[in-house]
Amino acid sequence: MFSPRIHRYIFLFGTITLVSSLPLSPFLVSLSQFLLGINWLLENETDFGASQSRQRRGFQFYFRSIGNNITIKIKRLLNRKGLLLILSIYLVHVIWLINSTHFVYGLHDLKIKLPIFTLPLIFGTSLPLTKKEQRYIFHFYLLSAAVALLISTAILLGLTPVKVIDIRDISPFISHIRLSLIIVLAFYFALYYLLFDPAEMMFPRYVYYTLILLYLSFTVLIGATTGLVVLLLVFPIAVLYLLKQKQNGRYIMAGITVLFLITGLSLAYLIHCYFRFMNREPLVPASLPTVTVNGNKYRNILNEKEYENKYLVWVEVCDKELSREWEKRSKIPYNGRDLKNQTVKITLIRYLTSLGYTKDSAGCAKLSDEDISMIEKGATNYIFKNKWALYPRFYQIFWEIEHYLRGENPGGHSITQRIEYLKNSIHVIRRNFWFGTGTGDTDYEIMQQYIIDNSKLNLHWRNRAHNQLITFLLTFGIFGFAWILLAVAFALRYERKNIDFIFLCFFLIFLFSTINEDTLETQIGATFYALFLSLLLFARDSPGKKRNTENIT
Repeated sequence: MFSPRIHRYIFLFGTITLVSSLPLSPFLVSLSQFLLGINWLLENETDFGASQSRQRRGFQFYFRSIGNNITIKIKRLLNRKGLLLILSIYLVHVIWLINSTHFVYGLHDLKIKLPIFTLPLIFGTSLPLTKKEQRYIFHFYLLSAAVALLISTAILLGLTPVKVIDIRDISPFISHIRLSLIIVLAFYFALYYLLFDPAEMMFPRYVYYTLILLYLSFTVLIGATTGLVVLLLVFPIAVLYLLKQKQNGRYIMAGITVLFLITGLSLAYLIHCYFRFMNREPLVPASLPTVTVNGNKYRNILNEKEYENKYLVWVEVCDKELSREWEKRSKIPYNGRDLKNQTVKITLIRYLTSLGYTKDSAGCAKLSDEDISMIEKGATNYIFKNKWALYPRFYQIFWEIEHYLRGENPGGHSITQRIEYLKNSIHVIRRNFWFGTGTGDTDYEIMQQYIIDNSKLNLHWRNRAHNQLITFLLTFGIFGFAWILLAVAFALRYERKNIDFIFLCFFLIFLFSTINEDTLETQIGATFYALFLSLLLFARDSPGKKRNTENIT
């Protein structure tokens, strides 16, 4: 056993490693939590028997010291109702394992979500963090988020050997959606230091402004819909909170003006994108050519109302010429698969359509080498060449919805797939309304429902609800779901003294993310939630509460 000072340093080192590795290394995320757990078990906050000579300190003394400190932690736990309620969420998962038949999957789920129990327990029963300790921890987080952002940007720009086939590829360490949530929280942390705690800033103000600009640009430009939507949903609430704190007429007017401007511009841009998407060139069937310039027959399917940009896809198609010309330009066969596992000829036809070219040898000959590379990567429209434009993401969303409404298979389309996931999950909920499927049977029951419904989705695309609240209701039924909601609500009530701007932003980021993601069903997602809930709600000095002087920084 080390001295209280050494244990405190280990605690801070483990915490800094954990927040720093969250966007960069799942391995270090696990290792740092293990270090924090071992230190929590062995630490002595007060040097019991300090007056005794070191020669007289044997194992009996150290075991007694550990026992005394565990007793102190248990007393803290029992005196903290909010912490007990948060820990009970994990216990719901454990209890509902009884209602399961697939115990292996259930135990795997408990392992993934273990941070939901261990991190609040460690931080909630340890000595609270000083302002200085918080400053170092949160600034390491800001820097690690910036490093992850720069790495992803370098990958996107082609400055690394990593091939970018899909936007997911720019985040090599964790899910790009989880990364976007981490970046959004870092954005609000930087705002927090600028607006609420400038005395604790470790960098010049221009560094925070630069970081805010980087975080914002990255969130907007990478096209991660969840991160962007969460950022926009949290922003007006954060501004209203700021106005409430300032209570200054000038600030209030400025804030309201900014909110109206942002809301108005966002809606205007969304409407502009929709009308641009719906701009369709009128087609006169009689004017369509029937043969190519080489005399080969075109295939014109007029009842297939599929568009790319403003042009119909399945007109002026000559497979014979396309096949011959394509295979002169690419090593991938015309009837082969692109790097997104789509049929190349369909990708090629859609891409040519987006440019307004005929789908024959003449149209294919107009394609640049960059166009050929884009098609090989699975791009179906030339607008996707612009990696930094926002419109292509909205175009993809509108395209997916249009095709879904026409009754086509939503497989491979992130937005419309989620509709199928929700429909499937609601059917499972109806069959298990009161007590749920149980912790171990969630995945099995969902997959069985796809079979029962004869889902259009291929096996590869059959997933869970992608909505954490729906997943909880499905797994634990109405009783377990109600307990989780009440536990969170009352925990926030008991710990309301620690609810401030940055906690509000974090909690809203997490809450909004659960609408579109199973945020707690992955290691990084569960750790993200548990870590910042613990740091911001349970680990900080309570306002007005006397500081324990034995905390060493």
